[in-house]
Amino acid sequence: MSDIAFHSPDHPYNQKFVNFARREIGARVRIENCSRDFGRPSIVWRLTADDGSRTWLKHHEDEKLFQRELIGLEHYVPALGAQPWWSSPALVAKDAETNVMLMTDVEGEALNTIAATADEEWTMFRLAAKFIRRLHALESCAPDASAATPDLRHRLENYLTSGLASIDDKTRKWTQGLIDQACAAGPIAPVACHRDFSPRNWLMAQSPTGIITLGVIDWERSGQDLWLYDAQRMVYDHWHDKPQLREAYFEGYGRQPTAAEQLQLDAICLVGAIASIPWAQKHRDTHFATLSREIIARIQAQYIK
Repeated sequence: MSDIAFHSPDHPYNQKFVNFARREIGARVRIENCSRDFGRPSIVWRLTADDGSRTWLKHHEDEKLFQRELIGLEHYVPALGAQPWWSSPALVAKDAETNVMLMTDVEGEALNTIAATADEEWTMFRLAAKFIRRLHALESCAPDASAATPDLRHRLENYLTSGLASIDDKTRKWTQGLIDQACAAGPIAPVACHRDFSPRNWLMAQSPTGIITLGVIDWERSGQDLWLYDAQRMVYDHWHDKPQLREAYFEGYGRQPTAAEQLQLDAICLVGAIASIPWAQKHRDTHFATLSREIIARIQAQYIK
């Protein structure tokens, strides 16, 4: 039994999810485990019915993540309205007792897993930003819409505290100073956010005539937040190596961050990187731990001459 992977449909603990899939899709449904083999124990399975149609099963180990995915799928996505240039999963079925849901398939491949051309990357970053600007502009439509996000200073100082063991005292003092500068500009109003918005959650599909469309997946962190948090992952993953993609993104978004907003984004990314190191070490994600330290050094280099 110990040789069976935790995420596998063959694991005894997961039998209830197998039964759920069979009940909703059919007794002969084929199940493929697509879960990450490190980090959190959430389960992601690709289900294929007898007719070849595909559905996705997702189980959240944390009820909060389950509820936030429902905010995205049941409130944000329908409120955005269907458009020919983007798509997102639709909820098929859910079981609140076991935190499991079924979602429709979305055409395309994750942008961070394919060898996209420079033009294709530019188009995808522009489309993604166009999409997220629409999300940020939504009127309150979700159950947590009235729950105001804690102010920026409160959040940043909490995150900094959680990562203090990962930095020296000099870095801590400098980071606190950057937080003070970032918060001097005043509060930011929360908006509807995806909160894990990056190329790993953007699916690129291309028609026979070459038209590129965007798929947006993984809504498990969605909710009211500061719009800058939806840019955070790109700072980590792409904009440093390919600054032209930053240009594409804000062209699609329709405006550039103000100087004050850029300072706030830098502070968010700095403190986020500091807070990520203990998580990465705990989950044995050495790549993310190394990346987080690189981000800290890069942001410091921008301000310390």
